[in-house]
Amino acid sequence: MLRVLAFFAASAAFALTSASMAQDQKIRDRITASQLEAMLKEAGLNPTMLRDKATGAPVATGVFVDHNNLSSFGQPRTTTFVVSGKECGGLPMGCEQLVLFANFDLGREVSEQDFRVVNAWNDSSVFGRAFVLESKRQIGIDFRVDMIGGVTGDHVEGRLGRWPEVMRDFRAKLEAASNGS
Repeated sequence: MLRVLAFFAASAAFALTSASMAQDQKIRDRITASQLEAMLKEAGLNPTMLRDKATGAPVATGVFVDHNNLSSFGQPRTTTFVVSGKECGGLPMGCEQLVLFANFDLGREVSEQDFRVVNAWNDSSVFGRAFVLESKRQIGIDFRVDMIGGVTGDHVEGRLGRWPEVMRDFRAKLEAASNGS
């Protein structure tokens, strides 16, 4: 009798845990513009939704306001970002991949130290890849979300939710290097 009660108690606990964890377990192999917008808002970002003129693919732009990182003037640091849909099609149009990127103006020529920061980031970061745009005097970071083969909505939301952290961490690396830390 005790085994039966323990089994039912364990089954009920598992069912409750599974139900509370199952927010969006629907498998997605594409994401639409409206889904992208909703997920970016959930991540604390306020995107402006656009369409790529050549392909019609969704493009989101916005400004990440980092209230945890203040400038020397006491204002939150901001980072402009873009999210671009790739491998898009269907009705409504959905995209199999998203490319998120942000570029940081250096306000000076690119230095050897900047290349070291980019290489160190790429050697140690699991999330995002850094790059140098030497002619524009910028360093950037990108982050990809791939849905080919299908992933849960929670997976996509989790990846998009990580984007502010990636931008914050990369900015901290840039600032530490420019301050000589």
